[in-house]
Amino acid sequence: MVMLKDKHGQTKTMIVEVKPEKQTKEPSNPKRKSYKNDVVTFVINEAKWKAAKTVCDSNEWEFKLLTEKNIFK
Repeated sequence: MVMLKDKHGQTKTMIVEVKPEKQTKEPSNPKRKSYKNDVVTFVINEAKWKAAKTVCDSNEWEFKLLTEKNIFK
């Protein structure tokens, strides 16, 4: 959880999750050895993100998912 002040001095609370880009997309190649593990990881992450968004919505917080593509722009 991160608390920031915006340019107007108001405090903004965020929950930030950092994941590899690969784990944020549903696996598409069932022939890979890691396919089953990738699917399990993706499903767990999706459930976690859904729960985090629900918590954030009920507390008027913001949920932010970051990947290497967001961080290293």
